[in-house]
Amino acid sequence: MAEIFFQQWLDEVGDAFFANQFDVYENAVTLPLEIVSDGHASQIETVDALRLKFDTWVDMLRIHRVTDMIRIADSIERVAPDMVVGNYRTEILSNGARTMPPFASAMTLQKRGNMWRATRVTTGMTRDQWPLFFTRNQETQTDRARRADPAKDL
Repeated sequence: MAEIFFQQWLDEVGDAFFANQFDVYENAVTLPLEIVSDGHASQIETVDALRLKFDTWVDMLRIHRVTDMIRIADSIERVAPDMVVGNYRTEILSNGARTMPPFASAMTLQKRGNMWRATRVTTGMTRDQWPLFFTRNQETQTDRARRADPAKDL
C-alpha cells in the first residue's frame, strides 16, 4: 500500500512543475524541508524559499525543453504508522531523449492530517549534472546551461 501513495505523490508533484502549480507543491511538503545534495544538507524554511526552489525547477524544465520527468518508486519502507521512506529513480527527457543521466534519490514522507508530505529529500542530482538548477542568474550560468539544446551534450 505504501508503494501506491508514494508513487502517486511523486507523479502529482512532478506534474505540478510542468503545470506551474506551486500550490500543489507547497501542500506536498512540510517546512522546514531538509534537502541533501552532493553530501551537503540544507533546509528550506520559508514559503518564499520554497517558491524560489519551485520556480527554479520550472525554469530549468522550460529552458531545457524537458517534456517528461519520469520518477519510479522503489523499495518503500513504512518506518512508522505515519512515515515512509522510499527510494526512486528519475529520468529527465526532452521529446524522448535523455537530457542528463538518470539518477537515484530518496524521500521521507510523513502523514499530516490526511495528506502525505515530504520532510526530507536526498537527491542524486549533482551540481555537475545540471548547473542551471543551482543558479537563477543568467550571468553566472555555465555555457552548457545557456545553450539552446543541452540535451545533445549530456
